[in-house]
Order: sequence, then C-alpha cells, then structure tokens
Amino acid sequence: MRKRVAASLLGGLLILSLAACSGAATPTPQAAAEQAACDALSTWATAIHDLQAMDPSTASIDDVKAQATKVQDDWDALKTSLQAVTTADEAALETAWTGLSQAIDAIPTDQPVSTVIDGLKTAAAPIKDAYTEIANGMGCPQVNPLQ
Repeated sequence: MRKRVAASLLGGLLILSLAACSGAATPTPQAAAEQAACDALSTWATAIHDLQAMDPSTASIDDVKAQATKVQDDWDALKTSLQAVTTADEAALETAWTGLSQAIDAIPTDQPVSTVIDGLKTAAAPIKDAYTEIANGMGCPQVNPLQ
C-alpha cells in the first residue's frame, strides 16, 4: 500500500512539474512589441546588407533602385514597429537613416553602377553603430550585421 501511495504521489508531482514547465508564458505587450521590432530591424538590416553587397558588374541601375526601394519599405515597417516599443532609442537610428535616405532619393542614373553602389555604401556606414545600439538595447539577435 505504501508503494502505491508513493507511486501516486510521485506521479502527481511529475504531472504537476510537466504542466508547469510546458505552460508557455504569455509574453507581455512590451516583449511582443520588442520581438516584432527585432524582426523588423533584422529584415531592414538584411535589405541594407543586400544593397551593399550588390555586384556592380552584374547589377543594373534598375536593380539598385529596386533594392533601394526595399530598404525604404523595410525602414517604414521598422519605424512602425518601433512606435510600440517604449524603451527604444530611435534618435541615433533616425539620424543615421537620414543620410542613406537622401542618397537613395538622389540615385543618379547617369553614373556607373559601381559609383552608385559605392555612394550608397558610404551613406549607409553610420547605420551600423545605430543598428548595433538599438539591437543591443532591445536584446535582438544580430543575425544580419551590416557591412
């Protein structure tokens, strides 16, 4: 009888332990907002990386403009997601983005593609530090570091 009681007690404890461990905690609104912002930040960083990695020997000016448009669209999505994050310091990122945004808006069509890409790379350089700062601040994994 003792063995049955002990086995029942042990079984009950095991079930309670498993239930406690398997019950996924509902993320707070702030945590959910930070995860969405991290995802948007990663997507935007990937778009910038892809822009910088374009090969001037195979890319056309239309290819560059299409990728630049993707960078702008992903920036808009990032800005929207950051609005829900209460602790995100957007100022450095906004300042860094301004230079790249201006360079994208002024992509020349009468220059060699290599010159255009080099200009965009130069304009994107300040974004790396701002990206790292905001990613670290929200605890985002930096899987798409900028060049």
